[in-house]
Amino acid sequence: MPPTYKWTTVCSDMAREDSQLLMEDMKVFIIVKSHLVPCVVCTLTRPHKMRYHLLECSSDTSPSSPRLKDYGRETATQGLKPARIRMGMGMTRRFGLADEEMPTLRQVQWFVGNFNKKDLHRTDDYDDVLEQIDQLAYGPAVADTQPFSFGWERDSEGKPDCGERL
Repeated sequence: MPPTYKWTTVCSDMAREDSQLLMEDMKVFIIVKSHLVPCVVCTLTRPHKMRYHLLECSSDTSPSSPRLKDYGRETATQGLKPARIRMGMGMTRRFGLADEEMPTLRQVQWFVGNFNKKDLHRTDDYDDVLEQIDQLAYGPAVADTQPFSFGWERDSEGKPDCGERL
């Protein structure tokens, strides 16, 4: 059964064009869910339908401040999990945030996962990619028709340098 929501009437008995103008002046939202239900608002005797929209803000501004992001990067580098970063390490104490102001667990998971993959190269296939690069490296035994990689900086072992190896 879908959850029930408390509705607040902003304006009633308004022309459709005026209501559209009013909605355009409000914050930009996207429709997440749209329910067509029997009308219970007006007093018309003939049955008709009305539509409930569940809206979500489509603003692309990030709720996380640069200080929160730096803290997330620092703790992700230490190998902590997103739930521990959000709750266990005292984000509320450290930044003086209320529970409503804190980023959601989903936001922290996305940020930490993206940082781990992009900057720390913590992915499942990172070692496989390094192994393939080593196999495709150019050397004296490579035939003219065999593909190879080039343009890589070499480390002390003579292997292609593609960043930190974990």
